[in-house]
Amino acid sequence: MKKMLLLTVVFVLLTTTSAQTTTEVTTMQTVASQGALDGSKIQNANSTSFDWWYFEALSDDSKSFITVVFNLGSENFVNIDALFADGSQFTTTIYTEGAIIENLGQGSYGNFKNSGCSWITSPDLRSSSVNLQNSTAGVEGALRFTSVAPAHYPSDLWNVVDASELISPSLGWANAIPNAQVSVDLKLNGTYLKFHGVGYHDKNWGVTALPSSSRSWYWGHASVGQMSLVWFYFLGQDMQTYTSGYLSEGGRILALGDNVVVRPNGPNTSYPPLIGGSVPTSFSIHIKDKNGEKYRFEASGNVTSTLDMGGTQNANGYTRWIGRVIGGLDGGRNFSGPAAWEWMHFLDYSV
Repeated sequence: MKKMLLLTVVFVLLTTTSAQTTTEVTTMQTVASQGALDGSKIQNANSTSFDWWYFEALSDDSKSFITVVFNLGSENFVNIDALFADGSQFTTTIYTEGAIIENLGQGSYGNFKNSGCSWITSPDLRSSSVNLQNSTAGVEGALRFTSVAPAHYPSDLWNVVDASELISPSLGWANAIPNAQVSVDLKLNGTYLKFHGVGYHDKNWGVTALPSSSRSWYWGHASVGQMSLVWFYFLGQDMQTYTSGYLSEGGRILALGDNVVVRPNGPNTSYPPLIGGSVPTSFSIHIKDKNGEKYRFEASGNVTSTLDMGGTQNANGYTRWIGRVIGGLDGGRNFSGPAAWEWMHFLDYSV
């Protein structure tokens, strides 16, 4: 879910396939029974359909960070964006001629042609690894994820056969690894990035270009004590709000579904967000578990990425933060842990 993902993306879905555009009717997977959770989701791609795989690792002290995005479409690429503990950054985009995607049980394997970049997510969704070997781009090494939280769709666990995969009528979302123990061992332009921390992996897809369907979204994840927290708060251009809140502890699901409220904090902020408003300084995440118990969390940290995408008074843009989330059961003990979150918005877009 990074700024490179705002490009329209297209590719064809088969169990094992090479990406290409088509003039046939475009369809997207919307129900879990139609294929692997981490697999390809689009059939007969066109110029507005998109599908991507997103991998992220964050150090326990929230100082080092890396995202790897595999994107197939009219422009096929691997985007790597990293932050070192000393504050320096590395970013590169490797353009490719397509990829081979294979479903492996509920997991998947992806190999981007001539890029040296690939991933494999296990059939049971319990582990994943990303391999990056491209000397021209200055990347060498791997990320390895061991999941500590069950995979899920917006409102159901991964093993619910008839689960809806839609976070909104036009956007699919599948969270293969909501929280993980991760090890990063990379060399980026000759500088080592090595750490152990918190990992995350999901994917999004759709047949409608994001700006025409998405007005605003808040998304994020955190490892808070023994709890794994993920939130997705989506406001469509139709001004309808679609939400998914996920909370687990020790592999046990506490909350999952349309049960979360996310609000921005800071001067000149509001919800729904308005043109001319300010970038939030923090976020409040309130989630209700299946027994009606309320959990409250606060996310605060540092901006690591911004993108102005135009419009009146910077109405269209993207902001990413890394930092800490603190919270827990309302009235109970608070816990704290590393987190990453983002705000993507198209407030001045003509549908």
